[in-house]
Amino acid sequence: MQINARHAHSAKLPRGLARCQLEPEASAMIQTEAIEVFTAMVNSGRSFQHALQAVFLSGMDAAREAMKP
Repeated sequence: MQINARHAHSAKLPRGLARCQLEPEASAMIQTEAIEVFTAMVNSGRSFQHALQAVFLSGMDAAREAMKP
């Protein structure tokens, strides 16, 4: 088995992902929200996959709200 690792300065991104610069406060808020959602899902007995899905969907919902005029 071979594991490929990319360095932080690598220009390649996985398909469908984009880069953006976040202020430290915004980054901390997003991390806190993701951890809270993940923890709530795991503590309620949901699977790892369901917890990741909840984090992803809550992030999409937050982005949609942020883009509203």
